[in-house]
Amino acid sequence: YLTARGLCWREDATNQSAEYTRNYLRLEVMPRLKKLNPQVSARLAQTAAIQAAAEDMLAAAEERALTAATLSPGQAAYPWAELSAQPLALRRRLVRALWRGVKRQNVCPLAFERVEEVLALAPGGSLHLAGGVEAKRRRGQLILREQPAAALERRRAKSRGGA
Repeated sequence: YLTARGLCWREDATNQSAEYTRNYLRLEVMPRLKKLNPQVSARLAQTAAIQAAAEDMLAAAEERALTAATLSPGQAAYPWAELSAQPLALRRRLVRALWRGVKRQNVCPLAFERVEEVLALAPGGSLHLAGGVEAKRRRGQLILREQPAAALERRRAKSRGGA
């Protein structure tokens, strides 16, 4: 890539160490895959292009679907029936988007297992999510709400065997 564009690259001491995952893939895994299929690099590039287009489509669908959300500082609500009517991939994205909206900051993604638990909430059910967010299914809505610091501290104390 760099040579084709007349650019130079820089070699550092870690580039040839398979200790790092990116190098292990480049130095060990890719050569083995190329022996099995000399076209593996082209096929992986095609798959990446397909996935990028699918990601664009899902992002646009997520943006449209989020118009049904009610957002306020520290809280997000979404009609459960509308959420349930969406394809599974979009439901998962919507839960994560609502959670990020409540957190109002760029945070680590919500774990897959937690998203699945939110989607499986029974009417009246609730669960605590990362970042001090509580998810509830109430009155036909999925409600995500940031918990006050005092409530979080009580929960932490209780989980440590305190009061």
